[in-house]
Formats: sequence, structure tokens, C-alpha cells
Amino acid sequence: MINMPDSKDDRFGKDLKIKCTVDKDGFSESDLELSRTGDLAVVQGEETVVQAIRNRLTTRHGELTELGHPEYGSLLETVIGEPNTEDTHRIIEALVRDSLQYEPRIENIIEITAVASMQRHDMVEINVMLKLRGEPEALKVVYPMYLEETL
Repeated sequence: MINMPDSKDDRFGKDLKIKCTVDKDGFSESDLELSRTGDLAVVQGEETVVQAIRNRLTTRHGELTELGHPEYGSLLETVIGEPNTEDTHRIIEALVRDSLQYEPRIENIIEITAVASMQRHDMVEINVMLKLRGEPEALKVVYPMYLEETL
């Protein structure tokens, strides 16, 4: 959801904040987050873009076609079950690049690297360095991906 900016902090829009949690077994859950007052929490500024990237990477490519967004999502699910090797990392990097090319707030993808996590044998840390439109500084986004399917 992108709104017209009211201030410098709003230029990337505002959206409802989604809280994502992953337990020790790799099970993930997403839900709307509440503010301290009990209202729905909101993200704005660069945090909106970080959340949008996470949402795009966790949505299956083509899942929103019926809603008019055939390019939305990623094919990252195709590497679930693959070994945590450099070959798999290169595939992940290409899939992330393909997915993020459609994000209108990204001016340039500087670098994408996927590396084996030091914490879990089945996890890959995806590091994305990008330049947002109208921003002088690069933004780094780190996204964890689990290669073993969790039910």
C-alpha cells in the first residue's frame, strides 16, 4: 500500500505492520502487530520497503495474478529441499534479483549474496544491498531462508 507522502518519512508509503516470528524449529508465523495502545501498528519510511521485500520474497510468484499482480512474488520455494551449497546460493541470488526487479521503490539492486547461516545448517542468510529511489544511502536488508520444509 503506497500513499502520497506527507513528509520526508512518508515518501515510501505507510502500511500495516506485520509481525513475523520463527521458532527454533523453523516454523514461521505472520500476523498484524498491535501498537501499545491496542491499535493496529503501522510501518513507514524505509521500514515499509523492508517489509515489502520480505512480503514479496515469501509470496509464491503468480499467487496474486487474479488480483492483477502477475509479477508479484518469488520462486524461492523451488529451492526448498536443496542442499545448503554454493550452487544453491547462486540460484537463490538469481531468484531474489528476479523478484525484486518489480519493486517500484528500488532504484538499483547493488548486491545480493546468499550464505550459509552459522546458526542453522538448513538456513541461508540472504543479504540485499540496494538503493531506494531518492535516497543517497544504500539500504541493507537481511532475510533468512530455510531450505528444509516446515509444516
